[in-house]
Amino acid sequence: MDRFWRSWRSKFNHQNVPLVIDGLLEEKAIANRFAIVFESVSVPNSPQRHKQLEANFFSRYSHYVGEGCSTVNVELIARCIENVKKGKASGLDGLMTEHVSFAHQVLIVHLSLLFRIMLKHSLVPDAIAW
Repeated sequence: MDRFWRSWRSKFNHQNVPLVIDGLLEEKAIANRFAIVFESVSVPNSPQRHKQLEANFFSRYSHYVGEGCSTVNVELIARCIENVKKGKASGLDGLMTEHVSFAHQVLIVHLSLLFRIMLKHSLVPDAIAW
């Protein structure tokens, strides 16, 4: 029994150790430091090359049509639902994988329609986008 409690304490009985990053203790200061570091690594190496690549992207993007909505169908949705791992924690909405995998089959049809509409109109609702 003593081994159990030693194991329990080693996993769950941690003291609150203050978080120190680059000598900073305050959360806001740490967040600002992260912002500075990540901003510095995402700067283009060459402004000329950046403009060239940006122009190339926008010229290609202006003619982009996409694959269409035929790639999303009921069979694909059903296969994806079957392959999702079970027993995971729920999302912010409280839905678990099991809610979808054990739901009525008509849900697959509705999900297929929803995803095709989203692709067709290039729109992701705010509640899903986050």
